[in-house]
Amino acid sequence: MKAFPPLQQSSRKREFSLYTDAERSSVVYHWLFTSNGFRELDTLCLNLDGAHSHGWQSMGIAHYLGLNEAHHNFFDQCPMSYALSLLLAQSDQDPAYALIYCYLRDWHQSHPQEEEVSVLLAKEHDPDYQTQQVEASYWVLHTLVNSSDEQQIDDQLRALATLDPKKHAVKLGKHHYHVSDAALKEAVKCLYDFQCQICQTRVYRPGWLATLPRSAQWHFLNADAHHILPLYQEGPDSLDNLLCLCPTCHRKFHTEQLHLIRHNQNLGCEDVILGRQWQVTEKHPIILHP
Repeated sequence: MKAFPPLQQSSRKREFSLYTDAERSSVVYHWLFTSNGFRELDTLCLNLDGAHSHGWQSMGIAHYLGLNEAHHNFFDQCPMSYALSLLLAQSDQDPAYALIYCYLRDWHQSHPQEEEVSVLLAKEHDPDYQTQQVEASYWVLHTLVNSSDEQQIDDQLRALATLDPKKHAVKLGKHHYHVSDAALKEAVKCLYDFQCQICQTRVYRPGWLATLPRSAQWHFLNADAHHILPLYQEGPDSLDNLLCLCPTCHRKFHTEQLHLIRHNQNLGCEDVILGRQWQVTEKHPIILHP
């Protein structure tokens, strides 16, 4: 199995944000499996006039993912199962590999070929390999926190509190970034290092080590993001309306066993069935809507 060339990601997300997952999948597939250049990909994958767009749109998508000339036609004549296996083997190192894997898998599933990919390899129902979730993890790690000092990570994550709700965009430094709903949820989980704000529980995956850098540990942790005021009740999709919870506490909020209470400046939680109360960990502003 030949080594996949190292990725060289760009933080520029403008072109990537303009297109659907299906269009991104098409760009990734054709860049890795064919000899078509970016001008051709603008036409073939994005329905643009490649001669006019100069290939800049598909190039922007590829470069955001870290794909460059070294990856062009890399999987020529290779079976899809080989490509997916190679990328999956490296997905623990960098979520970019997992995202490229997701796009190739999605393209394959929407363009049935003679080759069948096993259910185990496709991971279609694995929540850790849902395309939107992987894209959110990738954006948080490579764009939001990137090379930030450990002490600056919380500030970068809390910066999403300034999100423009109408444009769903945030200004970081000199640049504006579109922030998906999934990325906002991922950010609140990363802010608390996937530790439940109510009971302090963490859910671990194999591979977690306490010696790993903080952001590297996130890949091996699991938690839920909970809207305090539900979206169906017109709750805002904003950082101040989100909690990081373990699956058990998340379910208890939805069954109304748990309720949040504010006393002066302290945020607490009450178990209305068992009559218990305790303080909530609060690293970001949280608003309790009436």
